[in-house]
Amino acid sequence: MTLSKLNLEITGKQMAESKPTGMHDTESGAVMLTPSQRSAAVARLVENEPQATDIAVLSSLTQHGICLRDKGDWRFPTDGDPYFVDRGFEIIFSKKISPDINAAIQTVTMSMSAMPIADMEKSLLTTMMLMVKPSGESSQDAAMRCKLYANQMRDWPADIFVKVLDTIAKKQTFWPAFAEFNKHYERLIRTRKNMLETLQKCTK
Repeated sequence: MTLSKLNLEITGKQMAESKPTGMHDTESGAVMLTPSQRSAAVARLVENEPQATDIAVLSSLTQHGICLRDKGDWRFPTDGDPYFVDRGFEIIFSKKISPDINAAIQTVTMSMSAMPIADMEKSLLTTMMLMVKPSGESSQDAAMRCKLYANQMRDWPADIFVKVLDTIAKKQTFWPAFAEFNKHYERLIRTRKNMLETLQKCTK
């Protein structure tokens, strides 16, 4: 079945209801950004590496009287490769500055800002042009594949989205399945998801 035919079997309603892989908790403690705030955040995000953004966000939280300490640690087994044990964050409130949880949540939320989905589709198509696309796939199929990928990535922070595409383009010869993109995303988003979850617990 071609991607064009596959799309005919997916109604607009079904696609809208599918939960993107990057969607975070939007219930208690969530912050909604205005379009102008989101655009400004995206412009800043794409200028930096994800790790640099994580460090900057953690540092900026201290201005709101909050310090997040990573409880995770590295393990170095003698019979295998080193690996990281994710334990989330411990929150420490300043005794000198009145803690502002809402401001802290907004800071982290801005770092989760995603590019417009149309821009994501264009970036995916550009990346695909640098690689060997699936055999027998037409240009229409390629466009539809990128549309479906972008739909799943629509809540990925802009800097992480750009970094994942850059990694894929440099390390892969053939256009990979979505799972390969998502593997890199899950590794890069871990710190920000943990930050947001830790802060949101304080509002419940």
